[in-house]
Amino acid sequence: FELADFKRIFWLEYLHRVLGRIIGLVLLLPFIYFVARKALPRPLVRRMGFACVLVALQGAVGWIMVASGLVDQPRVDPLKLAMHLSLALALFALLLWTRWQVTGERPTPHIQRGCSIRLLLALLCVQIVLGAIVAGLDAGYSYNTFPLMDGHWVPPELHLQSPWWLNHLENIRTVQFQHRAGAWAVFFFGLFVAVYHWRHGLAEQRLYLRALGWTIGLQFCLGVATLVSGMNIALASAHQMGAVLLLGLTLRLLWLYPCTKRPK
Repeated sequence: FELADFKRIFWLEYLHRVLGRIIGLVLLLPFIYFVARKALPRPLVRRMGFACVLVALQGAVGWIMVASGLVDQPRVDPLKLAMHLSLALALFALLLWTRWQVTGERPTPHIQRGCSIRLLLALLCVQIVLGAIVAGLDAGYSYNTFPLMDGHWVPPELHLQSPWWLNHLENIRTVQFQHRAGAWAVFFFGLFVAVYHWRHGLAEQRLYLRALGWTIGLQFCLGVATLVSGMNIALASAHQMGAVLLLGLTLRLLWLYPCTKRPK
């Protein structure tokens, strides 16, 4: 890692840190103001207080993550990177859900059957964490063929390291393989969810179900394009933004289809 490499990333790193501080202030200062004026109901005070804690925790984990790149090797620890991303998306989800609770109403009970959407959300969260580990290890720069990995559907030597669980965090071949497997799982199950709920959806729900299907297809294609391009930065960034959009759509559908028993 030379001085020229540092100059190339400096402004991006600097703006990222400044934006993080701005986000914290935009959330914290109005929260303090409205709490002082007793303008928020108690449940919203608890919810937004937790959001402020998430912002602070996000900043602390970001500092720890960056510090991990100052020891032995000039890159951050993949697990800490995944934690940093997960906290950011948890804050994103919390704020979205809170907004819907404050301003929106759920549909009538006879169409509330969202357990499959809850499972899709769980799969998507796991897949996003796996993607962060891939990015942290630069695993996308290897095995840039699709659908096979180095000529194999299931590549050999997935468990070279000991203990075995280290392979899921540090073995580049294993990390990329499990992210590929997660992509297939999200793709097929997401399309199943969209088709399954289509018959029983109202206009707004069908709009989001259609968007879910198209976004999953686009996200899958972006992932493949990023891989075969050798990690083109523009494609990789679009792939990451696609994951955030897909998370938001899935949360919206879970809001519209709460997880309840199938109607008789």
